[in-house]
Amino acid sequence: MNKKILFLISCILIVLLCTTIIIYKKNSSKKVEDLIIEEDNSENTDKTVEEIKQEIGATADEDLYEVQKEYDGREILVIKPDAQYKTVLAGILKNGEPTEQDIEKLDLSNFHKGIWISETSREKFLQILEKCKIENFKIDEDGYLVKIEESSNEYSLKLEEIINSETLTVIDIKGTCYIRDDMTGEIVEYPFKDMDLYQICEIFETEGSKIIILTTNDVEEIDMLKAICD
Repeated sequence: MNKKILFLISCILIVLLCTTIIIYKKNSSKKVEDLIIEEDNSENTDKTVEEIKQEIGATADEDLYEVQKEYDGREILVIKPDAQYKTVLAGILKNGEPTEQDIEKLDLSNFHKGIWISETSREKFLQILEKCKIENFKIDEDGYLVKIEESSNEYSLKLEEIINSETLTVIDIKGTCYIRDDMTGEIVEYPFKDMDLYQICEIFETEGSKIIILTTNDVEEIDMLKAICD
């Protein structure tokens, strides 16, 4: 009697083990298939600007946007760097909120490579250099930083390197600027100095050119210089 019971129990255990193995293999196979499908879908989920606009409710002109992928593969809309750059620069030149017309008539050919300082920031910029013991530069009548004598100062050499590069670097010291809103495309003020008291600068870049907006908050001049040179 005991042998029959043991035999029956053994059979039941074997059946349960086999069933478990079969179920596990089916589930594993399904997970692999699902992963393959998910990967295939992720490779084919590139959305148009218009599709993402509709999903998030953005209202800006489609031509202002480009699609970027986040680290997790998520697609987002951002204002094109070139459009953002021109908006910021137009605000700097106007020393106030630019209009669409100000941006449209902006002629970048009026600038050349080197370091250009906005008219309202030139005195402040020279004060920064003085505090950092840099005395071998001046600002010419067009607003460009010019070397007047040699210096072995680390940051003098870095500034000279930027001046001689193939890029334009625009410097403005206000702690605020005008940008395109990501959702509406409208021109709005971005007072980063009030949003983060310790943020030294905000940078906007496009091909061959960079704008550095420095804060007016109480930060060390050497830190501002590092932000420019790094």
